[in-house]
Amino acid sequence: MPESTIIVVARERFSCAVVALEGLYRHTAEPFDLVYVDAGSPDYVRRELERLAAVHGFRLVRHDGHLTPNEARNLGLTHARAHEYCVFMDNDVVVEPGWLAALERCAGETGAAIVGPLYLEGPADPPEIHMAGGRLEWSGAGGLRRLDESHGLAFTDYREARGRLQRERCDYVEFHCMLVRRRELERLGGLDEALLCAPEHVDLALAVAAAGGAVYTEPAAVVTYLKYRDYAVSDLPYFRLRWGETRAREGFAHFAAKWDMDPDSPMIVKQLEWMARARRAVDLGREVAGEPQPVTLGPGLPAQTNTQLFNQLQDLGYGADELDLVARCYGSAVTLFAHRFRACGKPFVNHLVGTASLLAAHGAAVPAVATGLLHAAYAGGRFPLPGAAITPEKRAWLRRGSSTAVERVVHLYARMGWDRALVERLDDALDTVSVPAAMVTLVRLANEAEERVDLDLRYTAAPRDRDWYDPLAALGTRLSFAALAEQFQESRRRMAAFTPAPCLVSAHRHSYQVEG
Repeated sequence: MPESTIIVVARERFSCAVVALEGLYRHTAEPFDLVYVDAGSPDYVRRELERLAAVHGFRLVRHDGHLTPNEARNLGLTHARAHEYCVFMDNDVVVEPGWLAALERCAGETGAAIVGPLYLEGPADPPEIHMAGGRLEWSGAGGLRRLDESHGLAFTDYREARGRLQRERCDYVEFHCMLVRRRELERLGGLDEALLCAPEHVDLALAVAAAGGAVYTEPAAVVTYLKYRDYAVSDLPYFRLRWGETRAREGFAHFAAKWDMDPDSPMIVKQLEWMARARRAVDLGREVAGEPQPVTLGPGLPAQTNTQLFNQLQDLGYGADELDLVARCYGSAVTLFAHRFRACGKPFVNHLVGTASLLAAHGAAVPAVATGLLHAAYAGGRFPLPGAAITPEKRAWLRRGSSTAVERVVHLYARMGWDRALVERLDDALDTVSVPAAMVTLVRLANEAEERVDLDLRYTAAPRDRDWYDPLAALGTRLSFAALAEQFQESRRRMAAFTPAPCLVSAHRHSYQVEG
């Protein structure tokens, strides 16, 4: 007979759901019941979950809108059978064989109210520990208390550490995967739904400890949080909701008041900073004060020189780290495209600056803006290294002159084709496209727009203008860059109405190099 009901909910995305669920059934030999709460997943994920529910016979609870994780967990509890344990699991976690038996054994042998496994981050080589039990540290006297936290063995090589890991008591574990005695949840009346974002796991651990319950970490149970899997474009709406700054601050204010805590406690400050970094790292758009950056395309834009671009970015409030990245990318672009010109005669670097400027004006995320300065690096740049092929040495050179994330998108830009048929396919299948591929697409759109915004294409010996404005505009709208889509329609009218003086037209059909 099963001892546990596993309740799976979305952590921050949906694109890992099927992989994680298939792995759960493949690597769990022990009997269990499963309740899967599917709150607002995209259609392609929903269909796969329905298929797997028919195959495995688990209870699939569908909710059409997004729920916070604690709302989803409480909904799952209403559908769970009265087993001794509930195991909460996020939908982006894969398990290793024996994980469930180890958690149940630890709870049985220690009497623990909560047990968590060893959490790894992956896929990674070598495998890296995310947490081996968490620690809480209170400080302050004569007023509001301050709380800080730490992850045991965070970022440690698992292969190096596994021989010294042992079951031990800790202060908290995380909802990536967490076994909880059902009677504890019934005593609490469920999980606190006023915690809109975080820290749900710490709140539950504090509530259990206040009643005398113990929390253990059991390293014989191992799960991997799929931290390094790419997000899909269809993940972004829920991701923004999950880690949105306004909701996070509301939840933390409730948490601090509930536990008589300073709302500026180190744990809260660090988690808010982490959420901001996560939003910057994943999203296609840039935010200002927690909101999407408004479109700022006006007179004098797009920029065509580095100083114009730098002025624009500073006016938009870019931070020091963001400006440093853009400046380094510009330096790399100057090296790669010295003496290179567009077919119309414009210095190639000006075109790169213009592409980055358009991306910034339309509110693109900083990695996209930086990629705009280097998007043609592998197609037309002259590296200070031998050979025409894209080599590991060239990639390392570009990483040093930009960042790992930017170089990855630039490399993907070189590998992805670009024609009308691809644009239309991307529009049809955008939900399943990865965020890096969507960022390449966004930079491609900005490249197309920059060629037309000052009528570059009319000043060449082959004054081409591919008639695919409608699919370009449609794709811009689907990526949530509606103003960029509108810009294509304006460019269509200007390009159709303009004929330059013949004496101003370049004799070149393609970009060219002038040796100095």
